[in-house]
Amino acid sequence: MKIAVCDDEQSYLYDVKRLLDEYGAAHDVELAATAFSLPIDLSERVESGAEFDLYLLDVYMPGMTGIALAGQLRRTGRTQFYVVRNCQKCNDI
Repeated sequence: MKIAVCDDEQSYLYDVKRLLDEYGAAHDVELAATAFSLPIDLSERVESGAEFDLYLLDVYMPGMTGIALAGQLRRTGRTQFYVVRNCQKCNDI
């Protein structure tokens, strides 16, 4: 499963990648997470042909919200699963 993770918090990106790697190893599941710190970077990668099975998006990011990014990706025909989350100043991982 290819997973795009987009969040402007570098520590969150690191933690999610680590957790996905650990989960995949423990459950013999291939999970490939690609981290993006800016919505425009993910958008451009998708426009250039990259495909993901799951999108994990932060709500509040510079330049574009995760909700707006999900809408933009869906309009390009990407109908995969989207998880948009926000957790400012909390430990949700």
